[in-house]
Order: sequence, then C-alpha cells, then structure tokens
Amino acid sequence: MMNTKPFGFILVLVLLSYCAKAQSPHADTLAYSSAVQWAVRDYNATIADQSQFNNGTEYRLDPPAYRGSPCFMDARSCIPATIRYNGTWYKNVPVLYDMHTDQMVSEVRDSMFVLRQDKVSDVVLEGHHFILLGSQPDQNISGGYYDRLYDGRSEVLVKRVRTI
Repeated sequence: MMNTKPFGFILVLVLLSYCAKAQSPHADTLAYSSAVQWAVRDYNATIADQSQFNNGTEYRLDPPAYRGSPCFMDARSCIPATIRYNGTWYKNVPVLYDMHTDQMVSEVRDSMFVLRQDKVSDVVLEGHHFILLGSQPDQNISGGYYDRLYDGRSEVLVKRVRTI
C-alpha cells in the first residue's frame, strides 16, 4: 500500500499556491496625489531657511543701470525655478541667473547668495533648461551654464553672456 501523506501534502501546497494572490498596487487616487503634494509643500515650507542649498557666498545686485541688466530676462529679482541640487530636484526655488558672472543666485528673506556650482547640475528657469558643463578645451568649450535648446540625437546648447 502506498503512503498518501506526502502526496496529499504536495497537493495541498500546490492548491494553496495556486489560490494565493498577491496584493496588486492600487491605482493612484486623487486623495493619494493630494496627500503627497501636501506633504512635499509642508516639508518645503518647514525646511525653507534650513535647506541644504542655502550655503553659498553672499551676492549683491549691482545698482540698476540706465538700460539692461546683467541678469537673464533682465530680471531684478529672483524668479521661481526648478533646480537639481546635489542630485535632488527642488521646485519653486527663487533663482536669478547673472549672465555677467555666470552664477545662479537664490535668496532667503532679504539676503541673496550664490548657488554652489559643484552641487547644481540643472536649473529650469522661465521655460529654459540650463545645464552646468565643465570646461572642455579640446572642443573649445568653456565651462559654465548653458541653455539646452534641444536634446535629441544631437544637442543644441547656447552660452548666454552679458558684458558691462
């Protein structure tokens, strides 16, 4: 007579594994999305002055000129931008791009400071995507911020400069 215990045990395991279902991920709901957005907004509002990118050197705007400005889009104050700082994206960061000194500037309250170039890799400002390139003497490219106009099979970059 054949022992049916191992056969019955294997049959039960097969049936249980066939009937067991893993939880499927729930679709993104409006409540979940709004909760995530609220958490990010709350975090950014709470951390504001303590943010890791508020540690650059002090920056002072030159007095207003008769005509023009050394800043991108002739801005005289910071504009909300999206930046990638130390590998993390931050939204609604006040940024001013000084094209004369090739520096991205931010502000907290009434003080302005230069964003550290060793930490900033991308800045999206007024629909323009600026990337930071290192100097490439073999290709006649100086280092600094470049406006990426096209990024496909080829790449179109513009170096924006203002002289006084």
